[in-house]
Amino acid sequence: MTGQTWHWEEQPQNSSWRWPVNLYFDLLLQMGGLHWKLDRLNRHFGPYDVIHNHRHLSSCVLLRAAHKIGVTKRIAHSYADTEAVQSSAGMLRRLGYKGAQGMMRRHMTHGIGTSSQAASSMFGQNWPTVSNIRLQPLGCDFSSLNGRPMRDDVRVALGLDTNTWLLISLSSFERYENPMALVDIATAISARAPQFRMLVVGEGPLCSSVLEYINRSGLRDTVLWEPAVNEPAHLIQAADGYVSTSLVEDFGLPILRAQACGIPCFLSTPCPPETTVLNGLLHRLPLEAGANEHAETILRHKTAAGNHMDSYVRCVESKNSIENYAETLRRLYLSD
Repeated sequence: MTGQTWHWEEQPQNSSWRWPVNLYFDLLLQMGGLHWKLDRLNRHFGPYDVIHNHRHLSSCVLLRAAHKIGVTKRIAHSYADTEAVQSSAGMLRRLGYKGAQGMMRRHMTHGIGTSSQAASSMFGQNWPTVSNIRLQPLGCDFSSLNGRPMRDDVRVALGLDTNTWLLISLSSFERYENPMALVDIATAISARAPQFRMLVVGEGPLCSSVLEYINRSGLRDTVLWEPAVNEPAHLIQAADGYVSTSLVEDFGLPILRAQACGIPCFLSTPCPPETTVLNGLLHRLPLEAGANEHAETILRHKTAAGNHMDSYVRCVESKNSIENYAETLRRLYLSD
């Protein structure tokens, strides 16, 4: 082996929503264009032994191109449960999803899912019977969460006192994350607990619409917004709880970081076992229950935070540590 590994990345949760209407024509264009680009890069900077692809179903075209130019190890990595999206699509798009799954299975040498649902979404329901597909939990670098010395400083910077109960949500403001529901939940909680504040961190297509909704709801001083940051650890450390209103199952790193901080997590979808370290901190908020029920659940469990240092140690020693994750990938890259 030459030791060359090529990572191709895109936000995996977003890709299924962004496929063009004319799916088949777009795939044909991608086949030719990606083959040419990969071949050129491989000749100039390779040869590459591994391509590790982090896109969702649209990655089938990339893996086909990598196969054609002779990349020997082609890894498809699934992070998202998009089965609800696929099942609600029209007939032609569903056929496109099935075709993409088939193409991916033909051209990949290894498949990885962050959970069984993510694996099913990308590789099909029969993935457990396929020997080259495995589960690999997300890896998180917990080192930045060791201790909470910045908690008070962050709160002062946000204009909050130390007694304010702060709920945080990290969002890319995409449709599948259902960010408007965060505002509805904030409205319901603020009617019951005036000292409550919510911090929403991130940017994306729906950001301006959400901010307008916050203003219309009279929550300008209750729901705070911060642009996307490279390392949100200090913001999570300053919070008392984490909330997600995603329409698809959430395997994100914020849930792992929140558990390491020992704060309760309120999630609209079940947290998969692969992302569950401290089950007592995870609380389900089914979206169909409505904002008022969500508010009652959040307030009922808002003081259920765990011991921070104990939570941190348990996460560091879990299968989700970055050290375990990196070692697993290293063995995969070097395997025959």
